[in-house]
Amino acid sequence: AQRAISTALLGMRTALVLFLAATSSSSVAAGVLARSTVAPHAVRPAHGARTCAAAAHARCARPRRSASWSVHMGEGAFVPGETCTGERVVVVGSTGYIGKAVVRESVRRGYPTTAVVRDPERASGEPKFDGAAVVKGDVTDRASLCHPGAPFEKGNVDVVISCLASRTGTKKDSWDIDYQATLNCLEAAREAGGPPLFFLS
Repeated sequence: AQRAISTALLGMRTALVLFLAATSSSSVAAGVLARSTVAPHAVRPAHGARTCAAAAHARCARPRRSASWSVHMGEGAFVPGETCTGERVVVVGSTGYIGKAVVRESVRRGYPTTAVVRDPERASGEPKFDGAAVVKGDVTDRASLCHPGAPFEKGNVDVVISCLASRTGTKKDSWDIDYQATLNCLEAAREAGGPPLFFLS
């Protein structure tokens, strides 16, 4: 069990490192920060008095500071892997163990985050989704991902993180989820404007 947990955490960190590495150029940061529109999905407020939007803005405005940050970088400097650059993140496979952790960490770092789920009502009580928009989507049906109000609505997503994985490992399940559902998300992302897709394997 300990090995499984360690493997899961390593996978989660890998997905986030890839995402953060892709957002560490100042040109990307500048381009994204210039866009202020957020998809009009219902967002679950995080615990506390501030709304998710206010909390996310505060986190983006105040990057976490390491011991060397103020000494070597100076006030207001861009810190790769630490400074929130504001991309709108969509997580598929968000109801799994790693997917929930990715959603929680993305929100914690200040990114506007959407968790794609099959049953929003069932997911409404998940504490790891606090601060994220929970949006209905069926990854086995590409058309359900792209229409207005859907998680891959054109112009409303900058980064996609896929945590999809078949539950049984059978040939059919692996084909339907590991291959076809992932391909559906890739094609939906392209249709939405070609945002980067990071696949957690």
